[in-house]
Amino acid sequence: SLKRAAEAAGKHVPWGGLGAGTYTSSTKGCFDVIARTQPLVKSALARALAARESAGVANAAPFAIADFGTADAGTSLPLMRAIVASVREAEPEAPVVVHYEDQALNDWQSVFQLTSGALPSPSVPTYMDGSVGNVYVLASGASFYERCFAPGSIDLAFCATAMHWLTDVPCGVPDALHSACSADAAAREAFAAQAAADWEAILLQRAAELKPGGQLVVANFATDGEGQYLGTSRRVAQAMHPTFSELWLEVAGEEVHRATNFPNEYRSLEACTAPFAADSAVTAAGLRLESAECDLVECPFLNEWRA
Repeated sequence: SLKRAAEAAGKHVPWGGLGAGTYTSSTKGCFDVIARTQPLVKSALARALAARESAGVANAAPFAIADFGTADAGTSLPLMRAIVASVREAEPEAPVVVHYEDQALNDWQSVFQLTSGALPSPSVPTYMDGSVGNVYVLASGASFYERCFAPGSIDLAFCATAMHWLTDVPCGVPDALHSACSADAAAREAFAAQAAADWEAILLQRAAELKPGGQLVVANFATDGEGQYLGTSRRVAQAMHPTFSELWLEVAGEEVHRATNFPNEYRSLEACTAPFAADSAVTAAGLRLESAECDLVECPFLNEWRA
């Protein structure tokens, strides 16, 4: 639809040659973020498997996994491989279906090249290498602000570093490129309100897609209690987003700088958990918060430079 196209236009446009796995080969930090989620995913998977056992569908009905905002699917491959292996161990006969979601303009060629093993990478082994049978890969080019999969069809959903993107830019950011480093109270409030509405919409769509007892694990970019966020931490004096802003102002000039922004928001932990209040629409839709935490994942490039 025109609305869908407008919402997706210009956000996280893929770069590099299609089918080359450029995102995976260039994005070390996402591997570290996803690796940090493995204990959470392991617990969520155990609950999903227990729910299937209770429902009497274990080892029979397909076990459906969804990876939202997957990009080229490479950064989540180690996690998906571990999930698929665990499901197969628990349910030897059940088909396993891995569903990938991202924008229609995503580098889908790389998704299928990486998951099939046609684009080999020693550090990113695929679960489709023959080590596990009866496994299938499907994809959806719908926005995760919409229903991407059939109602009640997903056992375990996952998303890493994607759901900070917003459906719309609520206003300009007069003094920065990103709301996280703006001193403008009105802009920060507007972005927070947009992010809250978008986060609730995301959760309501996932609530509809999950099976009874289905689980959702999300690793979002965030702002912690010390004011740390992507590219800004106590580890270094310099900060990424303010540097972006300074350089862009110098290169593009004030008028273009004022018209430029990142259409995303690094929510606080409180903002992430707010939709799970007892009287909320998300709770009424059937979602319950199992756990929430904020953590600092160190920059791998800084660690390499300092080594």
